[in-house]
Amino acid sequence: METILYSHSGGEGIILENDAPLLVRKENPFVAGEILIPGTSTSMSGYFKHSLEFCGVINENDLVFFIGEDSDLLGSKRYYQVVHLISENRLFSMFSHGAGRDFNFINGKWK
Repeated sequence: METILYSHSGGEGIILENDAPLLVRKENPFVAGEILIPGTSTSMSGYFKHSLEFCGVINENDLVFFIGEDSDLLGSKRYYQVVHLISENRLFSMFSHGAGRDFNFINGKWK
């Protein structure tokens, strides 16, 4: 399973075709005062504009969220967002090859 970079600075993600399995560890990380539970929706204390379903963890500390799915005559695709967990109050998102941004949870807001 390989991550990709979405176009237009959409961030890092995973696209799975048809019935390909999403291989994640079902862990419950603590982020911004919130325990993330696989299978539940969260905005991660406002990090995401809308709530996304938390799927689990890949690699060391990469959080995976389900964005949505799409289908056409050739099959279906499922889209996932990947966010790197640095610490309980610090995240990192890749926006292009070699470019990303730190997000810090300070005084109840992501900055």
